[in-house]
Amino acid sequence: HDLYVDTSMLERKIADSQFVVTISDYNRTLLEQNNLQHKPIHLLRAGIDTSAYRFRPRGVPVEGQVRALTVASLQGYKGHAVLLHALAMGGPSVDRITVDFIGDGPLREELEQLVAQLGLSRRVRFLGGRSEAEVRAALDDADLFVLPSVIADDGQMEGLPVVLMEPLACGVPTISTALSGIPEIVVDFRRRQRQRQTFRLVVVFSALPETWPRDARRAMAPSD
Repeated sequence: HDLYVDTSMLERKIADSQFVVTISDYNRTLLEQNNLQHKPIHLLRAGIDTSAYRFRPRGVPVEGQVRALTVASLQGYKGHAVLLHALAMGGPSVDRITVDFIGDGPLREELEQLVAQLGLSRRVRFLGGRSEAEVRAALDDADLFVLPSVIADDGQMEGLPVVLMEPLACGVPTISTALSGIPEIVVDFRRRQRQRQTFRLVVVFSALPETWPRDARRAMAPSD
């Protein structure tokens, strides 16, 4: 993530190169701002092998428990605290949501304390690191995937999170924030309305077109 945190040598690196390759339109725009020599900047999309994931299109349950999943290291820019505060705000839709956090990191103790302070101990579980097979199994069981990413105090943020491609490949409704390359993966089929740093958890996927899981899965496959 040095591209977002420190660009002090970026102009020189681009000038000394024959060409530059990046993975998102967001990155290409940032690179072009430091491309005074007009070097070619090529976009090469990342992708996943969708055949490794069981595709089971689903919607958020109309009633009863909603099992949400977040797979991310426990670091500030992943936004776990933002999601916890959103859950604590409550409301008819939000009160039904439970969340499993897969991943570990330096903020685990702090986040566990926040869960207790917000009264969410019965709704939030910290599962720690898990194998790829265990993550795929968790995705198969999930009703909703959430990655509430934010911009950290030092400027660190997401690039093009592969972790968002995986739930979409499984047909899981997916919510994230409109930072960096995320809107190039998670597309709002209703209005393409951009969200900012404030993350509000609103379950509205019933309004999405019936074709959205198939369209999302196709978009996750690596381009030729």
